[in-house]
Amino acid sequence: MKLWDYCVRDDSNPKELAGMAEKLGWNGVCILGDKEIVKGRTETELVRGLVIDEKSPEIMKRRVIKERKKFGMIAVEGRDDRMNRVALETPELDILLPGKDGRIDAVMAKLAKENNVRIAFEFGVLLHSTLEERGRIFSQMLKNAQSVKTFKAPFAIVSGALSEFGLRSPSELTAFGKVLGFDESEIKKSMSGHVVEENLKRLAGKWIRPGVEVGE
Repeated sequence: MKLWDYCVRDDSNPKELAGMAEKLGWNGVCILGDKEIVKGRTETELVRGLVIDEKSPEIMKRRVIKERKKFGMIAVEGRDDRMNRVALETPELDILLPGKDGRIDAVMAKLAKENNVRIAFEFGVLLHSTLEERGRIFSQMLKNAQSVKTFKAPFAIVSGALSEFGLRSPSELTAFGKVLGFDESEIKKSMSGHVVEENLKRLAGKWIRPGVEVGE
């Protein structure tokens, strides 16, 4: 199984990032930024992604639909319950990044499953939090993980790295996922490359809308 980190928040030096990712054991990395990616001499595949951060849920949803065929991965920055809920109602979206205090309740978890939108658990959110924040953030992550497990919603364990030095190995993120209560097999599945493979069909013009593709 190929292993992917679906959320890296730095596009300043893709070549160095790809080199570090390869050393850590990743087969691919999704870089959420606005620069074109030029692949260096590395076996790690790079895919250009987009993170959408809007104050209005309606504007966010329109942007997701508009940008869908342009990027290998689309994520939304969660702001509050309403933003998170609308994001999870949008099947064109790949990943919701709930943020420091993002809450995932039963209704949201059901929407995530229904629309196949992954709920991210970002290690970087904990890494870059203050000591005062960390306990509260981790407690909310545990509650979110319980909702995800209860309703079998899709999820993704990601680094959320702000640079190549913020990357973590697959084994480290697996350990993080286990602490949240997920089984190792579930975690590995969350890191598999099938999401990227499906999205690359969109970029190749084979995708029309969720569930509808152009035949051979």
